[in-house]
Amino acid sequence: MTRRQLRIVVILVVCAYAALGILGATLRLAAPGTDIYDAYKEMVPFVFAIPAALLGYAFQQRGSYLASLRALWSRLVQSVNLAVQYTYDDQTTQRQHAKVMTQLAVAIDEERGVYRNVHERDGNPGQTITAANMGPDSAVQQS
Repeated sequence: MTRRQLRIVVILVVCAYAALGILGATLRLAAPGTDIYDAYKEMVPFVFAIPAALLGYAFQQRGSYLASLRALWSRLVQSVNLAVQYTYDDQTTQRQHAKVMTQLAVAIDEERGVYRNVHERDGNPGQTITAANMGPDSAVQQS
């Protein structure tokens, strides 16, 4: 989960709690002791638990995303350093070349696993939105 997505979830949860608090205060002031207020009081633990669970899930996803970025970064550094070292060798073998190319291919594929392509369709990894499959209302600019 990116920082932007986490921020959106946090803002939505805060807004939900604010709305629930305002609703509770309004019911308490407008209709104390009525069936509506009593029903609201009984549902408070359930209603407040859902946004809390969503918030916990969002922070767990963010932590997992950051852990995968850290692991990706260390493997990228290794691959790039191996490739740079290969360029400084005067006499290289086919085996060294294959090792460098394999390391770079693995690094690129791991990066694809962590990030998604710009304008990538949900559920279809690798398939991007193009002019041929865009609808007339699409906000994607054609280049």
